[in-house]
Amino acid sequence: MKKKLIEEQPLTIEESLRLDEALESQTIVPRLMGKLEDGAPSLAWRSALNEKLLAQTGRRKRVSTFRWVSGFAATTAICLVAFIALPRLQSGPIVDNAVTEVANSNGGGLEESLLTAHLEADIESGLGVSTVDSGGSPGS
Repeated sequence: MKKKLIEEQPLTIEESLRLDEALESQTIVPRLMGKLEDGAPSLAWRSALNEKLLAQTGRRKRVSTFRWVSGFAATTAICLVAFIALPRLQSGPIVDNAVTEVANSNGGGLEESLLTAHLEADIESGLGVSTVDSGGSPGS
């Protein structure tokens, strides 16, 4: 039977029953298992470990919160500056060039004055300032 186990050959029913009985009759394994210490750590050790971890993670949370708040404030300030400054920077040269191009292509006159009035009203409404009456005539 030992030779069959080493060579990994199939056992007969009688041989497998004898092997099971032999394994069950051994008392070495339960004796060795009884001598082992309990694998679970004590409650005092767990409590001390939790207190150390809490002390270390408490400092990290404050730094992390400070970084999040300061990053959010910086992002908000940059967006606010961009929102306020970009329309004012872009309105001057772009509008002047557009009016000049249209006036040169049409030869001036009524078209130029209508385009100028429209562009000025568009700029004013974008900035939140309006000189148009409720009647709809600009500048009056």
